[in-house]
Amino acid sequence: MFFFKIHAKRRFLTVLSYTLIVLPLIVSACGVKASTKPIPAYPVLTWEEGSELKVAFLDLSEGEATLILTSWETLLIDTGSESSWPELKAVLDGWRIKRLDRVFLSSPDDPWSGNAHKLQETYQVGHFMLAPGWSQKILFTKQLPSDKIVIVQSGDGLQLKNGARIDVLNPSDPIPLSPHNQSLVLRLTYGEIRFLFTGAVDEHMEKALITKYDMHTEVLKVSSCGAPWGTSEQFLRESDPQVAVKFSNCGMRFDDAPTRRRLLAQWVELYETAEDGAVIMDVHRDDYDVSYMQREKH
Repeated sequence: MFFFKIHAKRRFLTVLSYTLIVLPLIVSACGVKASTKPIPAYPVLTWEEGSELKVAFLDLSEGEATLILTSWETLLIDTGSESSWPELKAVLDGWRIKRLDRVFLSSPDDPWSGNAHKLQETYQVGHFMLAPGWSQKILFTKQLPSDKIVIVQSGDGLQLKNGARIDVLNPSDPIPLSPHNQSLVLRLTYGEIRFLFTGAVDEHMEKALITKYDMHTEVLKVSSCGAPWGTSEQFLRESDPQVAVKFSNCGMRFDDAPTRRRLLAQWVELYETAEDGAVIMDVHRDDYDVSYMQREKH
């Protein structure tokens, strides 16, 4: 196993040998088939001197999930599909995470919110943050307590204790008719560094966002695991990301090659969780490091 580290500003690449830890996991069969094999986990996450913010794109077998960690708070953007619950739990337990202060649910569909109810049952969750059009569906299907639900839309923001900020860019009034375009779009800003989480939106919503906001970003989470109807050429020109992260599988069949070609044509450094494993970013106010680690394979 290897651990690759890239300094984003200097594009300096080093390769370090890294051995992953395998932790046994026993999963109860509550809607999810119990795993008969231990779920490979990551080493315990440590805070090096000077660490200020970490963003970790998790390599679940299905769905999208991103952890945002500071010294004071832990947030999760999306939960992955229900079938990936053993993997998500292995990561949270391996990193000794017992509380999630906020869980953002970009969409009520399984790849984004499939494990919301499991998180509520297993960990301390402060609030679930979701778009107006999704509240009733998520409350009904995920059986979440209504007092844990916070409805957010364009113009809302969350200030973190370390000075970082999460702004909601979508949805806005009127709520889009397309279910994909009702998805949350979030921007995480820390000093000069910006992350853009595009949920499941397509090129029509991307055009609307371009006209409303300055979409320039350093790091882009690719929409819907690289679905060809999003991450348009125009959107990439306007957002001009240095780095993009594409989750491996959203449970839908499509050809993601066009999206890859558009990203590479714009000279974007592309990481894919299916190939690279978890993509972890150590963020400072004016730069960031990118590393990735792969689970041990048997």
